[in-house]
Amino acid sequence: MMYFRSGFAFVAACALALFACGNSESDGGTTAAAGGPAAGGGSGGSTDPEGITCAALEACLCDDDPGNDVCQTLMTIVESTTQQHGAASAEAYCATLPMIQPLLYGPCDLGGSGGSTSGPIGAGGSADTTLAGAGDSAGSSAAGDAGDAGATGGSVVSTGGDTSGTNNPSCTGLAKTCGPNGDGDCCASTVVPGGTFYRSNDTLYHMSQASPATVSDFRLDTYEVTVGRFRKFVAIYSQNMVTPGAGANSNNPSDLGWSTAWNASLEVDAATLTAAVQCDAAQVAQLPTQTWTAGDESLPINCVDWYEAEAFCTWDGGRLPTEAEWNYAAAGGAEQRLYPWGFTTPNDSSYANSGAQITVVGSRSPKGDGKWGQVDLAGNVGEWVQDWFTGVYPTPCDNCSSLTPQSSRVVRGGGFDQTVSSLTTSIRGLDYPIDRRGDRGFRCARNAP
Repeated sequence: MMYFRSGFAFVAACALALFACGNSESDGGTTAAAGGPAAGGGSGGSTDPEGITCAALEACLCDDDPGNDVCQTLMTIVESTTQQHGAASAEAYCATLPMIQPLLYGPCDLGGSGGSTSGPIGAGGSADTTLAGAGDSAGSSAAGDAGDAGATGGSVVSTGGDTSGTNNPSCTGLAKTCGPNGDGDCCASTVVPGGTFYRSNDTLYHMSQASPATVSDFRLDTYEVTVGRFRKFVAIYSQNMVTPGAGANSNNPSDLGWSTAWNASLEVDAATLTAAVQCDAAQVAQLPTQTWTAGDESLPINCVDWYEAEAFCTWDGGRLPTEAEWNYAAAGGAEQRLYPWGFTTPNDSSYANSGAQITVVGSRSPKGDGKWGQVDLAGNVGEWVQDWFTGVYPTPCDNCSSLTPQSSRVVRGGGFDQTVSSLTTSIRGLDYPIDRRGDRGFRCARNAP
């Protein structure tokens, strides 16, 4: 995973993320290869995700010209995914690989029948935005059955409205063991009042005002999701347990909620999930910190991929925060804080857990608290957010999120194994959504009542 400050090293970020950046516009526009914003609602995709295989994509993209960049990038990702996660994961990834999305509607002709886009696809023009039934973008069809979820997904209301979180299924019968004294409510969630701020502006290292964003009121959990809470999820887990369209952001009409196409990227059963969240042998050898079997239920769950994080939050009555929401909370809104707690550079680990071992959530409270009481927004584990990673922020941004598929999702907040420089609110990270890391976890956001 790479961390860097927004606006720096865009070209390097594209290469490291292995996605096709296309010709980015000098005025901060979205990359051409990613496609433009959706113009209207989709009619529901008809494509079967299982019909788009790695072999079919290779045949289409590589047969005539095996040396072309898109073919080579596809083969690199497929080979890497197969080695790390097995052939089944590679096939699931091919079904939704957004890097080659524009080509699915031209030479490959593997698309479905969703909405149209108004922005450029490659060299320009319009295209069907359904990708293997897994269109994430606004106005696109999402996973066939989820294609019409826009009508109902926006009405999903978080059950975590009360601060104690007792309405959340992950909190039923859960002891209060979080925070510095081990007696805090692990399910606490507070309202973050909306406002306008500048994304990735920390008033010191990055002071650009090119990316303003407005967010409405939302709830953000005080703590990162713990092992104890995640066990509740695993106890009743099935691959198809999440309701299509659930978890939609009520502030963003473009958010269609949970897509059934994502089910294929979830582990097949609870036993497989239990093994997966212990990380693989290579990960443990490099970073021996998997928390599932560590014996402390108040540690943050780690080794969780993006799909599991989103599935958990949706099942728990919430969703992953958008990058704009997460950044707004960490920056203290218009205060544009350098660190979540303010502007004091941490000369020791009393503000944030970095350069040390993973520790129980909230252990750096109250010194490291954000403006609205969230803990560990810097350090301990990096946190998945909703957005796909793009080198430039989407603008304008009114409760926006980068929903057009790319190859990587955004990670925020640094980690226990990172240096102090990774703790600033301007830092962005990215990683493949199927990757698991010992320094990776998440927290949930919820629609404000």
